[in-house]
Amino acid sequence: MFKNLTDLSYKRNFLESIEFYVSSFVLGFVLLFILIGLAQTFLAVFLNNIQFSESFKLGFFISRIFGAIYCGFLSFYILRKKQISKHYGAILLFLSSILLALFGAMFVGLVSTAI
Repeated sequence: MFKNLTDLSYKRNFLESIEFYVSSFVLGFVLLFILIGLAQTFLAVFLNNIQFSESFKLGFFISRIFGAIYCGFLSFYILRKKQISKHYGAILLFLSSILLALFGAMFVGLVSTAI
């Protein structure tokens, strides 16, 4: 299990795709959790009376932007490693990954990356 997880040029079967999808989501979620925590701590230090609704909106905004960047970066890196970054279908998967992460969530954006 989790064999060839960091080898992005490896052709995965269905089970390995699911493992890659879940591990990528967990890594992205941990990074996102750290980023939101740092941003909210920064705001709490410099703005003493921050409201919960403002903090929630900030976390929501950061999660959308980070999810789109993370999915786009991961998708682009995989396409470069597999040397298929010049094909039109690959470019559409890259763009769909960013759009799905931006309008859906990081969990949804990784679906086209895992394909």
